[in-house]
Amino acid sequence: MIENLHNNKRYVGFHATNKEYNEDNYFGSGRLLKKAIKKYGIQYFVKGKIEDVNVEEWKEKETYWIRKMNAHVSLGGYNLTWGGEGTLGYKHSEESKEKDRQSHKGKKASKETRKKLSISHKGVKIHSEEFKRNLGKNNTLYKTGKTHSEETRKKMSKSQKGKKQSEEHIRNRSLALKGRPGGMKGKHHTEESKEKNRQAILGKKHTKEHNENFGKSMKGKIPWNKGLTKETDNRVKIIGDKRRKSKI
Repeated sequence: MIENLHNNKRYVGFHATNKEYNEDNYFGSGRLLKKAIKKYGIQYFVKGKIEDVNVEEWKEKETYWIRKMNAHVSLGGYNLTWGGEGTLGYKHSEESKEKDRQSHKGKKASKETRKKLSISHKGVKIHSEEFKRNLGKNNTLYKTGKTHSEETRKKMSKSQKGKKQSEEHIRNRSLALKGRPGGMKGKHHTEESKEKNRQAILGKKHTKEHNENFGKSMKGKIPWNKGLTKETDNRVKIIGDKRRKSKI
């Protein structure tokens, strides 16, 4: 199933493939869906697998989910038919795939578009609980009980190293989280948890690069305790007492 995050319109379609779900770049073939992607931009659309079906029942299932998800055009969706008319086994040529890839290459959403996308997300329940459950159940790792191998984890970690978030991204994330309670609100770490955290950082030293970056980030900022003493501010006294205890 494909859903437009801008207006929550949906498209449901059966797709046969021998690839892993997260490696399949197929993104629907409906005429209205293609027009919508061209109008709003591919970044507005998300894809999710509802369920796996066999060859004998795909037509019946496609019709069922088009109705269930209100995906037909008469119900406010992108499907022009009620399903079951597709050609099983049809595959796009490599040339067709390359044309589709090139048509989306280098496209970036404007600031105005990103702002509208952000607003459209606020307070909107994008997927039903049933859709989320089915999406999880059909995940390969979920079904088999497997986890990513150490090699895969290292590759994923390596691919993210060196990437820096833009100032705009950080600012937007801050605005999105504003007013939400923190994950630890009302909770406290156990003594065991505190000790584990202490042991994890014990003996660790920051790199020279880290210290330089930290120094630059603090440049021009006035320390909160500047000019304060333990006689004038109780917080200074508490911090001092804690430091003395840790040295004993």
